[in-house]
Amino acid sequence: MANREHLGILKQGSAHWNRWREQHPELRPELSGANLQRLPLREAHLQNVDLRWANLSNANLAGAQLQGANLGRATLRDVDLFRADLTAANLSGAFAGGAYLLQATFCRTNASHGVFQRAELVGADLEAARLEGANFSDSDLSKANLVGANLYGAVLVRARLNQGKLLGANLSHANLQEAHLQRAELNEANLTEANLTDANLQEADLSGARAANANFTGADLERVVAVGTDWQGSWLRGANLRDGILTNANLEGVDFAQACLHGAILADACLDNANFRGADITNMQVLTELPPPNLILLEEVRPRPLAIGD
Repeated sequence: MANREHLGILKQGSAHWNRWREQHPELRPELSGANLQRLPLREAHLQNVDLRWANLSNANLAGAQLQGANLGRATLRDVDLFRADLTAANLSGAFAGGAYLLQATFCRTNASHGVFQRAELVGADLEAARLEGANFSDSDLSKANLVGANLYGAVLVRARLNQGKLLGANLSHANLQEAHLQRAELNEANLTEANLTDANLQEADLSGARAANANFTGADLERVVAVGTDWQGSWLRGANLRDGILTNANLEGVDFAQACLHGAILADACLDNANFRGADITNMQVLTELPPPNLILLEEVRPRPLAIGD
């Protein structure tokens, strides 16, 4: 329960609150369960404050300092956290639907199982954040930094991750159906058993990523770069891989049925038991003149061998 004295000081505004905190650096304010709706708390110093179960809906926390704050199960509906610093904060189970988090910092933040539907996170820094099971459906994470973030089982349906940095991120079992990942950097990311049905990954970089048993059915991967990527057992039925680069990739058991691989380069790729039935493999390039004997192709169609100088 919130400390009445602490709550009263905060309600006098950010300037008064910040002076009080400077005078009492040894205190850890107790504001759990407090109703802080619509309060003007711009640039408030809320480091290490206990805000569990607090209601901060529609509050103005732009530029606020929330490093190490405990916001577990807090309500942050439509809150303004523009350029706020939530480094190492706890937002596990928090509800932040419609929140404005543009360029906010969430490095090493725990937001597991939090709800961020329709949130604005353009340019936000979520490096090494814990986001397991979090819901980012219809949110905008364009140009966000998610390097090393843990998004295991996260829901990112229709999320915008255009030009996002997801190097080394864990997206295993995540739902990215209809997500926008154009030009996203997914190098070394873990996409094992992720759902990317109908996702847009045009010009994305998946080099070194693990995508075994992932579902890319109907996904747009035109001009994708996936050097050394492990796609083993994944579904790419009806996917668009036109002019994609899949060199040195593990494509064992991949289902390319009805996919477009026009002009794709599969040099030195493992194609054992890959299924190309009904696929467009016009000008598809492989290293050897003939494919492996267990490659499943439509009738007599054969990919074009990669010639020296190509």
